[in-house]
Amino acid sequence: MTEITHQRPKLQSIYDALFSFESKNRKAPYPIHKGVSIEGKRLLDWLAPQLNITASTRILDAGCGTGNTLFQLHEKHGSTGVGLSISSKEITFANQYAEANELQNQLQFFQRDFTHSIDDLGKFDLIVAIESLRHCEDPIGVVFELHDLLNPGGQLVIVDDFIVEEGTKKDIQKHKEAWDAPGFIAYESLESHLLERAIPFQKMDLTSYVPLKSKNRLKVLLTTLRLAEVFALGSQRMARNFKTYYGALLLEYLYLSNGVKYCSYLIERS
Repeated sequence: MTEITHQRPKLQSIYDALFSFESKNRKAPYPIHKGVSIEGKRLLDWLAPQLNITASTRILDAGCGTGNTLFQLHEKHGSTGVGLSISSKEITFANQYAEANELQNQLQFFQRDFTHSIDDLGKFDLIVAIESLRHCEDPIGVVFELHDLLNPGGQLVIVDDFIVEEGTKKDIQKHKEAWDAPGFIAYESLESHLLERAIPFQKMDLTSYVPLKSKNRLKVLLTTLRLAEVFALGSQRMARNFKTYYGALLLEYLYLSNGVKYCSYLIERS
């Protein structure tokens, strides 16, 4: 299997920066998505019982981060799989953990952009895309392509931030630019395309579980970052890190303004 890297340096730098910030003193894989607690359970623990996972299940994690999802599901069910991330640091971490635990034959991780052709990876029984769809230039097209990679009876799980109403709201555009997120779309857009193709799906609105700072605190942080970014212009790396954090705070602000929802979609292939 050939490892293919498509050039998206901005997106790679975002996730490399997040990894460098979050991975300190961590030796085991960890989720890089929101720290939601749903009915007292972490996101993956809440999702797993809804999925048809056995030891024979082959899983693709599209936007795998440090590999946490695949490692956790393998530990509980014996499933196998492939993880893809655009971040070289995340993939190195995941592969080192797999090697240290002698899991290279069950779980493989590649630095690849899953929005480009990944037909060479074969078919899957379960595909998971947690907070990665928003980075796709053609998110609807990618959903259909991932759906086509499922075996009959397979499941596709999408969990992501979705705009409540399409438009050109300034903060939405700023977040898209800061996080290289052209696929930050309205949930109704995804649903209408699924319905048009008669693809069955189940939706859960998880917005109420998203941890958020207070609006006043966010305003102070956003203002402080705008000022700090001015002094970081001499350092491209510092400026990029400021912009990444600024984009994350903007997203929280959009949640508090009721402009964004956090939704889970369970999409099936007949």
